[in-house]
Amino acid sequence: MIEVLIYTLSDRLIQVPFTPIALIGTAVSFIIGFRNNSAHGRIWETRQIWRTIVNSSRTFWNDGQNLINNYYSYFVMLRLFNEIP
Repeated sequence: MIEVLIYTLSDRLIQVPFTPIALIGTAVSFIIGFRNNSAHGRIWETRQIWRTIVNSSRTFWNDGQNLINNYYSYFVMLRLFNEIP
């Protein structure tokens, strides 16, 4: 059905030369390429920020664990020193 419609209307359809379509396609591909490149840059920057957050939280956790262990050790030492006559 569609083939018959295209065949009968082929004389009435607008004939567009190939050159403008090729130029527009090239321009669109450049635009998409640059957008893809900038998106990759934003993703990379986000990964670096996320890595910084993860490393900072790990450091914070380790410092907290060391503080708790040192605090506990301090009380153990106080208890031992108080037991010495």
